[in-house]
Amino acid sequence: MAKIKHIAIATQDPEKTAQFYINVFGLREIAKINSHGAVGFHLTDEDVNLAILKFKNDQTAGAPQGKEYKGLHHIGFEVDKIDDIDKS
Repeated sequence: MAKIKHIAIATQDPEKTAQFYINVFGLREIAKINSHGAVGFHLTDEDVNLAILKFKNDQTAGAPQGKEYKGLHHIGFEVDKIDDIDKS
């Protein structure tokens, strides 16, 4: 069965955004992110992981707006067999 396992949100204030999801939805922090391309947090509800990201450069952000982009960045799915969902 296919299901959503990962959602990434771009923000300019990762601390404030993470606190919102922790306080409102009861997510818990599982990691802090400080890579060459982004800073932020990984949160979870034990089923779906949420990445809160502030991108450091336009290349890593990948969105047309670059590192200033705010909003849904990407979604990751888990599937049993990729052949079962590849209908292209």
